[in-house]
Amino acid sequence: MTQAIQPVISAMFVAVIAIAVFAILGVNFFAERSPVYFGDFGRACWTLGTAATMENWVNYVDDLMLGEPGTLDTGVIVFFTTYIIIVAYVLTSVVIAVLLENFSDASRAEVRTPLC
Repeated sequence: MTQAIQPVISAMFVAVIAIAVFAILGVNFFAERSPVYFGDFGRACWTLGTAATMENWVNYVDDLMLGEPGTLDTGVIVFFTTYIIIVAYVLTSVVIAVLLENFSDASRAEVRTPLC
């Protein structure tokens, strides 16, 4: 378990940087539209962190679509689509893959070493 900490932290660091970049973009683009979710950097990080878990991201998108029901804002769609693809699918999968790879390497090393 301790051998997996460093690579997992490195992979999580990349995910945190991606969330920070999207949070900065979100504050710049959407702070006036939705100050509750994107009013400052901390709120945007929290919003995007919960969106990365695929929880309530549809509510965030609905809140940013200020037009009539049925109208679409291309900027909101592009922002959240790229965010969900990059962070929620790709980077989360990378963190899990690094964790599993290190666990399997550790278990193989444990099997090879004799107990006595």
